[in-house]
Amino acid sequence: MNRLILPFCILFLHACSSNQESNFAKIENFIQHHGITEPLSKFKKLIIINDKGTCIQCNNDFSKMISTNLNDKTTLFIISQDGTKVNISAFLDSKNSENLILDFKEEFSKLNIVDGCAIIEIKEESL
Repeated sequence: MNRLILPFCILFLHACSSNQESNFAKIENFIQHHGITEPLSKFKKLIIINDKGTCIQCNNDFSKMISTNLNDKTTLFIISQDGTKVNISAFLDSKNSENLILDFKEEFSKLNIVDGCAIIEIKEESL
């Protein structure tokens, strides 16, 4: 029994001290990979539109309502779905916008930061 305590403690300390990437850093890497040259901290809000969650109609309503803010350059939009379930046509019309990422491969969803559509307030280097 005593032989197991030391390896368990070492394993526990290593797991606790492992340097996990923060959600802010994950998003910053994601946006840089998708061609956004501005730092994430330049934006005040991050809006994610996807087809996750239990209410597709809610996601559609959210997408339609939030699309009116596309001209707000302090807001970064990430569309993380292909448009088959949620209407993203307003965003497709603005696909060359500098505050919009069209993530048809749903790579953002794989980061496991949000479970559905979301508005995230950005404060300096944190969410």
